[in-house]
Amino acid sequence: MLFMKVALITHNIYLEHNPYLQHPESKGRPHSIIESIMPIREKLIYHEAIPASIDQLSTVHAEEYINNIKRSSIKQISIDSDIYCSTWT
Repeated sequence: MLFMKVALITHNIYLEHNPYLQHPESKGRPHSIIESIMPIREKLIYHEAIPASIDQLSTVHAEEYINNIKRSSIKQISIDSDIYCSTWT
């Protein structure tokens, strides 16, 4: 049987994830995920995430959407019910 490796793409900045109080996610979520994968950590391939360039983002998002995210991250507000923008966005 053939088994494939699974990559975990992560970065310490993810630990700064802190959506506003009404958001269903919490600051503890990244910590909880890391804790839950501890039993299989040796089986994972780890890669550190790198920021995407505007050109890379433009291949999958409209310019208007990218600009909206930039403006929202400065103000640290939600752009819809599921997406909260912070200074780390």
